[in-house]
Amino acid sequence: MFDMKLLLQLSVHAGMLVLLGVLLVRYFLTPFASARTGAWPLLTRDSKPHNRLRPAPSWKESFLPVVLLFLASRAMFILLGGIVLEMADTASFPQYIRNLPLYWSRWDARHYLSIAEDWYVNTGDERLKLVFYPLYPLLVRVVNGITGNVHLSAYLTSNACLLMSGVAMYRIVAREWSRKSAMRAVFFLMFAPLSFYFSVPYTESLFVLTTLLAIDFAMSRKWAPALMMGALSALTRSLGLLTAVLIFYEMLIDWRTDKPLRPAKQLLRLPYLRHMGLRALLCCTVALGFGAYLLLNWQISGDPFRFLEYQAANWSQQFGSLWYTIEYSLVNALDFHVPGYRTGVWIPQILYLAAAVAICLLCMRRVRPGYGAYALLYIYMAYAPTWLLSGPRYLTAMAVLYPMLAQLTRRKWAFYLMAALSLIGCAVMTREFLVVGCLL
Repeated sequence: MFDMKLLLQLSVHAGMLVLLGVLLVRYFLTPFASARTGAWPLLTRDSKPHNRLRPAPSWKESFLPVVLLFLASRAMFILLGGIVLEMADTASFPQYIRNLPLYWSRWDARHYLSIAEDWYVNTGDERLKLVFYPLYPLLVRVVNGITGNVHLSAYLTSNACLLMSGVAMYRIVAREWSRKSAMRAVFFLMFAPLSFYFSVPYTESLFVLTTLLAIDFAMSRKWAPALMMGALSALTRSLGLLTAVLIFYEMLIDWRTDKPLRPAKQLLRLPYLRHMGLRALLCCTVALGFGAYLLLNWQISGDPFRFLEYQAANWSQQFGSLWYTIEYSLVNALDFHVPGYRTGVWIPQILYLAAAVAICLLCMRRVRPGYGAYALLYIYMAYAPTWLLSGPRYLTAMAVLYPMLAQLTRRKWAFYLMAALSLIGCAVMTREFLVVGCLL
């Protein structure tokens, strides 16, 4: 007899792969040819060519509007933290203010601080820290050489990266749409429900910054800096490898900008395949960042893939499937034995996934196709691990999510609704992190 459950799972996997393939073809077809006309339109639904960009605001022009949102959002999270701790009778507000790093440096933050101080080792339980990528703790280590205080260095590094991420986001969105859209994108970046992760000793802010800088340089047709930022993103987190998708798309747009219109069927001819292949090969240099991480593994432990062993043995982390993650997340959201983990891990994990997929589908024809392809691959890879506990945090660091939200909230009522939901989410997630302690 057939195992119906296995057959169902295989059918779902096959269906998801087909859907992913169709969507990726849709995203990558746009730079090339229209199926109906055989032309090379480079158009979105709004008939705006992707290659026609406005002049980018200068970094100086972008700084002032971004710094105001940055300061307002950070002050809000500090205030929320004091309020939720006071309401839970966990700490008084003066006590909380005097010991801010004590309350906000939780979970993986402690590992990054330890690496910044003592670097990696290959003995005892400390050897397990090899699973954490090195660029962020390396930067903190450098800053620590100046300040002499590793906590201060980590918070300075994270917040500086967040501020510069906001400036880069503003430049990117203003270049393609408008400065009003740019302000909306920066607002949603700063006031995302889990945006506090951008300010604490985690890699999120550095990861977003390197991704956005890669996009910014690629849109300016500065390929070497774009690829370097992509490599640094891959040295920050494994998902940084996907910046190659964003850069590759921009290369295709640049390649077709000054070419005459061609029939779609000529895509299969050798000259075009060669051009695409060369650009794809060039984008593979993004993997040098991941290669540097493998080299670190080999230097510390003698095995370039030791981190996979540690992840599987100690965090139950292996590459699985999106369907499996949805299945156990739903089960645990309904019936996990620790109530705090239901509200802090499993329910947010399902809600964030549903929201991210919905946003991507709604923006399918509103944003640069490279964003859509990147987002779909990012969501699948971020939610594929066999025991995922940090899905909402990973999606919060998906940089292209915020230009998508800016496009979806062009109407005032939509912006006010999304802003209200974001602010409510900020309060709920701050409580889950500081009081319940189950937000990972």
